[in-house]
Amino acid sequence: MKKSLSLIAVAAMSLTACTQSDVIEENVQSNNAIGFNTMVNRGSRAIESNTFKQFYVFGNYHSDSKPAAPVEVFTGTSVTRENTTDGTPWTYTGKRYWINGAKYYFSAYAIDGGTIEKGTPVYTHDDAGKYTFKISDFICDHTQQKDLVYAAAGSFESPIVGKNEDNAVVPFAFKHVLSRLDFVFKTNFPEGYKVTISSVTVQDVRNKATFTGKQYAADANVSADAVGSWSEPERVPETPYISVPFETGANMTIDNTMTDGLRSGFVYVIPYHYKTLAQNGKGVAIQFTVLVKDPAGNEVLNKQLAGRWRPMWDMNKTYTYTININGEASGLEEIQFSGSVGDWVTGTPANPSFDLGAGELPSIEPQA
Repeated sequence: MKKSLSLIAVAAMSLTACTQSDVIEENVQSNNAIGFNTMVNRGSRAIESNTFKQFYVFGNYHSDSKPAAPVEVFTGTSVTRENTTDGTPWTYTGKRYWINGAKYYFSAYAIDGGTIEKGTPVYTHDDAGKYTFKISDFICDHTQQKDLVYAAAGSFESPIVGKNEDNAVVPFAFKHVLSRLDFVFKTNFPEGYKVTISSVTVQDVRNKATFTGKQYAADANVSADAVGSWSEPERVPETPYISVPFETGANMTIDNTMTDGLRSGFVYVIPYHYKTLAQNGKGVAIQFTVLVKDPAGNEVLNKQLAGRWRPMWDMNKTYTYTININGEASGLEEIQFSGSVGDWVTGTPANPSFDLGAGELPSIEPQA
């Protein structure tokens, strides 16, 4: 009996990775107070341009007289706007002003929903006054499923220099620093069979890590994979999972006429290249319950299926996995028949021979 799932074989999962490079520019301010504008790359967004209303900024400056003694200007300060459709500027409580000749550098982050519930943003500097932005012990699993973006403007080597007037706003080109997944379910069951999918989860993800954001020049065209890096993530606890969402009211039943299949919502994961089996890698798993009914409405299968693979996830990329479900792959045995025709058997006649004289024929008695 063939038991291997096309799902479990994972080769049946088709994967596409899309880099996101388009940007949306919003807001310009032009006074001597420190102001901000933002760009958020399109495509793999949960933080949408029409809902992006808050980010948090860290910033400091150095003076020539005390280059190793930075002055903190923003310390995780909330920057908000009331709406996103009419060019409303970003604002914050308590204006800060540019200092002529001072050298500034800034880091900012935003998370879908406003605040990081599991993870600690920190901004520290070394003895030379160089700052480093981190989000320590960030959790990304079923307890925190939020898009996370990061941007920098100015660095110790390429600062923004303050002027007496005509200072430009601080430009933040935010990049997504997580990976994003979705799943498409299809079936190859015969015509008339209905397959219902439920309880979809991604199991054994590495869910805890620290993000370190890089500092770079305000006008630098930095690619998504160059804005920062993640430490090697760990599993806390040993079997963390993520529930895969679907649109509210979605029809979770599919058949072989649905060429587009059933598409899930998105889940976010920490970018990581999982180790191979040869490296004793555990990988991750997609797990779900499948209920199959035949054309007469009889239940022929109701069980939990799971497939394991070892992905290579990068920052700011969306990965779509297609899962094909059929009878054998789901653990069902097809009803089969066999047939054969036996060889001819040599029979023994009742009168195996006749003695015939020349010109004579045997007489045959007529039968009643």
